[in-house]
Parts: sequence; C-alpha cells; structure tokens
Amino acid sequence: MPGARKPTEALRFRFTAFSEVAPPLAIVHPSGLAHRSLKWKIMADRSIRPAEPGDAAAVRDLVRAAYAGYVERIGKEPAPMREDYAALIRACEVWVLAEGGEVLGVLVIRPTEDHMFLGNVAVAPGHQGRASGASS
Repeated sequence: MPGARKPTEALRFRFTAFSEVAPPLAIVHPSGLAHRSLKWKIMADRSIRPAEPGDAAAVRDLVRAAYAGYVERIGKEPAPMREDYAALIRACEVWVLAEGGEVLGVLVIRPTEDHMFLGNVAVAPGHQGRASGASS
C-alpha cells in the first residue's frame, strides 16, 4: 500500500537514560528494596522510611509493647520480641512509619532470592486500629 508504514517504524521509541526515569518511579534502599511511588509516602508529618541506627531502641520498645499481650496467651515471648533490631537495621531489613520523630510502626522485610519475606508488622499500641497502614 502506498504510504503505509513499515512495521518497524511504528516501534520507534525515544530512549531515555534510566537515571531520568528511575528517581520519580522508585526510591531504592541499600537493601535493594524499591519503594514505588512518585515520592516518599508522606502524609503531613508521617513517612515510611528505612530504619536508621538511632531508631533501634524505639523499634525494640515498640515491638515489645505491641506483642506484650501475647506473652501470657502463649506462655513465652513471641519471636519478634527476641529479635536483635540493631542488627536487623544494619542489615537494612527494618522500615518504620514515623511521625514527628516518633516511631509508630515497624516492618521487618527480608529479601530472599525469589521473594520478599515479611517477618514482622508491629504498630504502637496507641495507634493500633487507626488504619495507619492504610493512610500511608
């Protein structure tokens, strides 16, 4: 047909350097986990971010408070209460929901070869049931 395009002409794309595309699409943590959004999830003063070494005590205390009610039920401390959060933070496996410098929630995520293992989800007792995860 006259004027018909060749199939390859329809497949021409403008290639953009990855660095121009990646920053707005994903923020990559040193662990290799990508936080996929146009920007950090920020709700007013709240943010989900990788835990920092200075968060270790707050993370430990939050987890212990969140799981305290289970000790009597199962007769021992649940495994998350016995974790070494300083070591997990150094391994880049801990993320926190923080607001105004206070840690309100904790996620422990371990990357494996073919999947992500969600090892722990904990919310500060005073913030449980408030859909903190849904609003973030």
